[in-house]
Amino acid sequence: MGKVLNKLKKYEQALKLKSDLKEAFEQVASLKKTKGHKLTLNDFCNEL
Repeated sequence: MGKVLNKLKKYEQALKLKSDLKEAFEQVASLKKTKGHKLTLNDFCNEL
């Protein structure tokens, strides 16, 4: 049972990280948009 719970916790953390990143990406993208830049995923990764 413990193994399953550990896997679930890791999965949950990965999902949270993914949604946090997506949120951050959207924030950066909207900031860039106001400056007239088109943001690519590559640009975003370079800013991390």
